[in-house]
Amino acid sequence: MVIITAALAAIVGGAGVSVARVSQQEAPGGDHTAPSQSSAPCESPPAVREPRLCDDVTVEGVRVRYGVLPASDRPTDRTILLDLGGPGSSPLASTGLAAASLLGPELTATHNVLMIEEPWVLAEVNGRCQRRLTSFYRSVRRAERWTEAEAERVVDACSLGHDGARRWGFGPGTYPGLVAEIESKAEFDVTGFVGASFGSVRWAYGGPSGLEWTVLLRPFPIGATGEALLSARARLIDEQYPAGALARVARDGTDEGVRSVPVGDVDVASARVFSGQTGVAPSSAEEVGRYSDRLWQRYGEDSISPALLAYWDEVCAAAGDWPDPGWTGRGDDTRGFLARFHAPCRAIPSAATPAVPTGPSGDLCVVLGMRDAVAPGALGQEQLGRHADVVVRSSAVAHDSFDQLDACLDAVARPSPRRR
Repeated sequence: MVIITAALAAIVGGAGVSVARVSQQEAPGGDHTAPSQSSAPCESPPAVREPRLCDDVTVEGVRVRYGVLPASDRPTDRTILLDLGGPGSSPLASTGLAAASLLGPELTATHNVLMIEEPWVLAEVNGRCQRRLTSFYRSVRRAERWTEAEAERVVDACSLGHDGARRWGFGPGTYPGLVAEIESKAEFDVTGFVGASFGSVRWAYGGPSGLEWTVLLRPFPIGATGEALLSARARLIDEQYPAGALARVARDGTDEGVRSVPVGDVDVASARVFSGQTGVAPSSAEEVGRYSDRLWQRYGEDSISPALLAYWDEVCAAAGDWPDPGWTGRGDDTRGFLARFHAPCRAIPSAATPAVPTGPSGDLCVVLGMRDAVAPGALGQEQLGRHADVVVRSSAVAHDSFDQLDACLDAVARPSPRRR
């Protein structure tokens, strides 16, 4: 195994790419309209729509959209699956397939790039489910004591955590078949995989069968328990986003006239958690509220986007042993708040823990964010680092950072004298 530090990678592999991840979680939340679930390439009328940029397949009754950016050099069946993680993201919604530029012109000239939308984007939320989501959100805002029944009501009303075809997110029973169906329909082969964040779990589901190489960027730590994950996240959040500073910002500022729900302790706790996504703490009461809304996927007054259902649907099943959600209601009780946010996980059976593939999955390079408060690099090292051919450590704080992606692509994906 080769280990590349950030400093060395800046010399031999470029400084990497740092851009904001395009996801539904980063769409403006709060007192406006429901987050758009339509994909930009799919907004054109069907008669003039480019089918490669917006197509769909149905597997086990679940319809999923996808887009393909053809190789710019010449037609090829070699394809890279670019999974930007989530869950709860809509990668085609804002930039469409422009995110393929992260891979660089050398790879996009010789490979098609495939991006797949999560099932929630096309799913309908029934009234009973929406009411349970709103009730859950309100109970957390009021710092009410949680009950097993509350979690079970959300899970039951919203059909979360099914063993077979999941309604909101992907699962090990559907993802491999979905990729195979797209390969068959589009007549190409997925030979490379770039998975950011939760993309590591999709890779572990056993998606593409003919991979020559894989790059995992700031990966969700496959095999970690919910207890270990939330404890590690809480430590990093406490170190990097002190509660006292955000509480003062919320107390001394004003969001009057901007947000229908007054900023309170729950918003301070939520904003501290979401700061790990951006790497920057909010600097005003208005921003505290906005960060909180983005974490919760809130729109209107207390409506919640199904993007949050997709998050619970996959994350809860991927890691079992979730802690007791005993939040004190204080903005500085980070671990307690994280446990309360993940309370529905207590009622979702954990799937068989995804294992790192042991078959022929090609060369594996992993970028670990050692200060990442969403996917802690130390856990990633423990769970994934020992299986990788190359490990690159990044000091960038934001989970949204693509720092050191170039180093990994150079190590396992781009042509070199050794690989020609």
